[in-house]
Amino acid sequence: MVWLVVCGTALPVFAQFSPLQLKVERITKKTDTGERHEASGSITFIYAGDYSANMALRITVRNTTTKPFDGLTLRWGIVKSNVSGFRQGGDSAYGAEQTLDLKPTESKIIETDVVTASGKRFADGDARGERIRGHGVQILRDGKVIVEEFVPPTGKKAFESLKPVGSQEEPTAPTGGKKPKGKKEK
Repeated sequence: MVWLVVCGTALPVFAQFSPLQLKVERITKKTDTGERHEASGSITFIYAGDYSANMALRITVRNTTTKPFDGLTLRWGIVKSNVSGFRQGGDSAYGAEQTLDLKPTESKIIETDVVTASGKRFADGDARGERIRGHGVQILRDGKVIVEEFVPPTGKKAFESLKPVGSQEEPTAPTGGKKPKGKKEK
């Protein structure tokens, strides 16, 4: 009886371990010009500053077994959101997939293409354009996921309809990008 209990609990725990290790590092670059102010009489106009963010991934895959893995599929994507005001939504994942072969105990490092998001932003957080939300990486064998990582986990839904990196569209920015404030000049 003890043997059945030990084996019954050990099998589900063993099934959670993957023969592959996955490490994902984000390579990012951000720029933000900040908003600028212009006074016209008693009104100060505040113009949104430009911002942009670039992200690529450095993916390390390691075969932890003494058996080779041939014909694996590596899928990766970077998730972007459309931003309008203080709201965000319309997540899209841009990425690619490629075939991967791993010899016993071999590690491979894959550096992905860069995905860019940009728009206009005010200092109070009001923004228009796009924002990078996260990433997702999956390794599949015969169409079944062996190991995956999604940051944040909600990005997995956008990852289901992965778009090629080259299909990124320019964000729609507000015309003029100005916000009148009723501050008086002194």
